[in-house]
Amino acid sequence: MLTDTSLETYHDTKEIRHRQSEKVFNALLVLNQATALELVYALEDELDIVQVRRRITDLKKQGKVEDSGARRKSHGRSTIVWRVAIPIGQLILPTTT
Repeated sequence: MLTDTSLETYHDTKEIRHRQSEKVFNALLVLNQATALELVYALEDELDIVQVRRRITDLKKQGKVEDSGARRKSHGRSTIVWRVAIPIGQLILPTTT
């Protein structure tokens, strides 16, 4: 049985993950294509590499980002270059008032 505190924590972390995913997605929109490490730098270290990789995985499962097929060297290893999978014309961007 879930306790009220467990349920509250679940909802809090779900909201945090959602906000992190939005930040990663928006950074990728600006950069067009990027590795996870490049996204960390673009976010000015607001999220660490593990958080960025986890959010990329979430976004990939949602069909929002995809492997571009390109690779870049990072610390001597090849890394995936990610890109937005949704055509720009189909994006629903938040409006500002």
